[in-house]
Amino acid sequence: MSKPLRHTKKPLSHPDGTTGSKLAAEIRREANKLTSEQKSLYFRKAMALIYAADGAKDAASVGH
Repeated sequence: MSKPLRHTKKPLSHPDGTTGSKLAAEIRREANKLTSEQKSLYFRKAMALIYAADGAKDAASVGH
């Protein structure tokens, strides 16, 4: 039995950097500067926003 032929990938014509990728890199740099307490606080706030929209009564207790 012969091996399957590998297809060559077409070259992508994406730019190296876009406005969105530059903004995402800047946000990641800033997020890496947060302390553990700040990360926990923002995580709890995000979970409260997500689950409070579903009508959950105790959204503040959600999290790690």
